[in-house]
Amino acid sequence: MSCQQTSVLTRKIFTLIFSTILLWGWPSGSQAETVALDGKNAAIQKELECISKAKAANKGFEWNDVCYVSEAQKAAGLVLPGTTGSGAPEYGANTAEYQLALNEDETPSTREDGYPSSRALTRESEFVLFGLAENKPADPDGYASRYGLFPNENSKFLSGGSVNVGYGLRQDDLIWSIGYPGGPNILSELTWDDVESVQLKGRADLVFYDHFVLDGMYAYGDVYDGTNQDSDYLGDFRTYEFSRSRNDSNGDDVNDFSLGAGYRLYFDLPKKDFYFKKAQVTLLAGYSYHEQNFKMTNGYQVIPATGAFSGLDSSYKTEWESTWIGVDLKAMRKDFTAFLRFEYHWADYYGYGNWNLRTDFAHPKSFEHFADAYGRVLTFGGDYAFTENLSVNLTFDVQDWDSEDGIDRTHYSDGTSGECPFNTANWESFAAMLGLTYYFPNKK
Repeated sequence: MSCQQTSVLTRKIFTLIFSTILLWGWPSGSQAETVALDGKNAAIQKELECISKAKAANKGFEWNDVCYVSEAQKAAGLVLPGTTGSGAPEYGANTAEYQLALNEDETPSTREDGYPSSRALTRESEFVLFGLAENKPADPDGYASRYGLFPNENSKFLSGGSVNVGYGLRQDDLIWSIGYPGGPNILSELTWDDVESVQLKGRADLVFYDHFVLDGMYAYGDVYDGTNQDSDYLGDFRTYEFSRSRNDSNGDDVNDFSLGAGYRLYFDLPKKDFYFKKAQVTLLAGYSYHEQNFKMTNGYQVIPATGAFSGLDSSYKTEWESTWIGVDLKAMRKDFTAFLRFEYHWADYYGYGNWNLRTDFAHPKSFEHFADAYGRVLTFGGDYAFTENLSVNLTFDVQDWDSEDGIDRTHYSDGTSGECPFNTANWESFAAMLGLTYYFPNKK
């Protein structure tokens, strides 16, 4: 008997709650005036019956689950699109399932039931709960369509842009050698290995009319560790080595600067064939300048094995000044973007050194190197957006530069100069950085 009383009391409480919700949330105006009071009562009764059945079947349900979309709502024009004539959603027993179906990345051509995709619904769905409508985003590509990453039909002069700042570790290697007229073909060779630095890098771009791009980059690395080797030979091909020293290389720095312009294209990718949904291709050309300022300190003579020697404070600076062409690729799915950028450079190589312990050399410029060069620069990584305008990214930079044969010009303390063959210079660099990107909120 007490169970029956509890059941009746529970039903009265549910009736009171749903009556309050319905009367408070039922739309006002001419639309609400067309709905009769008995229709509201019928909606409440059928909703309670549905909840009672769900409870009897031990089915859990949330506060915003709708068991039944009433005939009164249908008459008022508030029935969810995609429901059957009886008022039951085709996608399940509640609108939460309908919302999940709405957010699927499907086009109208791939839906088996003929129901239009979220794109056909202009990226908004109407979530109805007892006559209460709330606009919720249903963009299948999430932040992939944020400013500057994909255009819309209303282009503006400044239609996008971004600023990225990254911080991480970098490693550089440099090797060069000179010969002597008549031999040996390698007289002296200098090598900097594992020159490690902490790097701060910034990159920014501006997009005009959705397609025209200005692109800039600057990076600075503060060197904290590295080694140097200086070897001299009497025979060709590194034979008869008569001098070798191993030295430290720290307190140096590395710099990179680039400025470019290009044209950007956008693509929708076939959804059945690719994980990513959108792609962006930017063709670029520009100018760049790169330099390494390396030092030689804490000298240690290996050949002949005389050990440590004092006073070493020599330096060598390289400059790679170039024009370049490149391509920047981005592939997007929801709030994740993968990116890859490749540049090919035609450069002028210039280097000069100050050998402070050589009294027969001039100072501060003991010798200079001149050569044509070329370089390859690869940048790749991933970007995750946690708001529409802000994302975190992991970026990797790989650089490989080579010079051709050139000229070594040595300046002596008596004011004279002499020239020798400059064989080649090779510079390799790798960096890994964690960064943040801010996308300009330029609404169209």
